[in-house]
Amino acid sequence: MDIGVALTMSGDAVSLIQERLRSIATAYSHSLAHVSVGPTLLIVSLGDDRAAGMRTIDSVGRLRLDQASEVIAIARRAEAAELEPGATRAALQEALRTPARFGIAAYVASHALVTIGIALVIQP
Repeated sequence: MDIGVALTMSGDAVSLIQERLRSIATAYSHSLAHVSVGPTLLIVSLGDDRAAGMRTIDSVGRLRLDQASEVIAIARRAEAAELEPGATRAALQEALRTPARFGIAAYVASHALVTIGIALVIQP
């Protein structure tokens, strides 16, 4: 479920996240998995006879682009069953703990440049 929460925080579409989580479940021999993803809630059941797990998702928290790309790369590896579930969780925790590569000044400056660029596209 951690990977579903992380994927939701990456800002990807919930339909794509749902499809990716089903693929991951199938890769780990849970072909009867039921997955429901919303912007603030994740519900997963690994089979008809198993209880569903539910996790709320912090809709305010977002990942930086470098974190989001790392989470997506981990999810792709999980879809191919290249990682054990424990290794997937460890890789996710590591990706979410990585500090920002640039300071707050660079963050503000980059957003200012993006804003100026969008303004020039809209009203040259």
